[in-house]
Amino acid sequence: MAGQPTVTTSVELAGNFEPISGRYVWHGRLRSLTELLGRGADLSVGTEVFLTTPTGTANARITAVDLWGSHMIEGAGAPPYEWI
Repeated sequence: MAGQPTVTTSVELAGNFEPISGRYVWHGRLRSLTELLGRGADLSVGTEVFLTTPTGTANARITAVDLWGSHMIEGAGAPPYEWI
């Protein structure tokens, strides 16, 4: 996104179709964001992030930080990876 810092990090993503909502919901873990963006970056719960992978792009939001400092994210709709 224009004006926002861009970093390259490791990410684990997975998802599933939610029949009640009728949407594909995906989630994942971003590693080392604090180290890459600095302690002053706003990485609080609810912060939106934009992911780009070799097969797609998508918006997500931070939902939690795990014990190891990785940021948990979730998105809805088309994920930033190929899926059937």
